[in-house]
Amino acid sequence: MLPSAFGASSFASSAADFRALTTPRYQGDGAYVIDIPDTWQQGRGAFGGLILAMLVRAIRSHEPDRERALRSLTAALTGPVQPGVAQIRVDVLRNGSGVSTLSAQLVQANEVLAHVVAILGRTRVRDRDRMLLTPPSLGSWRDVPVAPIRAPFAPVFTQHCEFRPVEGIPFSGQTGNPQVLGWVRLLGLGSGWEEADVVATADIYWPALLVTESAPRPMVTAAFSLQLLHPPQQLSREAPLFYRASTRAARDGFVVEQRELWSEDGALVALNEQTMVLVK
Repeated sequence: MLPSAFGASSFASSAADFRALTTPRYQGDGAYVIDIPDTWQQGRGAFGGLILAMLVRAIRSHEPDRERALRSLTAALTGPVQPGVAQIRVDVLRNGSGVSTLSAQLVQANEVLAHVVAILGRTRVRDRDRMLLTPPSLGSWRDVPVAPIRAPFAPVFTQHCEFRPVEGIPFSGQTGNPQVLGWVRLLGLGSGWEEADVVATADIYWPALLVTESAPRPMVTAAFSLQLLHPPQQLSREAPLFYRASTRAARDGFVVEQRELWSEDGALVALNEQTMVLVK
């Protein structure tokens, strides 16, 4: 059961077209422009997953080789992004025979507020494929009810997401190092999953550290690293992804969290590590 603080038992979702919202307009010579929409706030700025999705789509549109899949994304989220116009700049750091390395930065009011480095590569070998993590016990996502997680008790952007939490409710004061487990997806994905959608989905759930807190506590993500391990186009359009996260370490107000995304058939989709800052 979810605490009543999450709101009423019924709600309406806007189901905005996420692909359209996060696709920047090309201006030439590596420059893009995009409108940061309202209703996507997370604290003082826009939801970090939204910003990362915008940068990934800019990078993807800048890479002509469609056989080069996004393998790794490393990001620094340096400041809050406000609704309104923002500029994106993409640079090719190196374009090798099988691997491309590109960077992108989002600028607003002459300030760099997000910077990413992406590695895209073709398939190299398949004789070393393996998955050494213990898979979670999934069950069926259809058996887990949708939770009415909405503002004002959750960030504004959550109106665009579907949560089916299984374990790890924030502000429940649990001891130790509890996990956050549950199904999740963005609403309005359109025809199917893309790389940018997976990146954004890894950022949706609340930090695992908040499960040990007894009251709300502001946290922001400063650094974000994701490895994409499963082709998004092979994911079911109808199914959410299963999410598992736990705190790895914390010191001086900086928290390291490990996150995983799994498909409904048990494939590891992505690994994500975030460095979060306890604001106070």
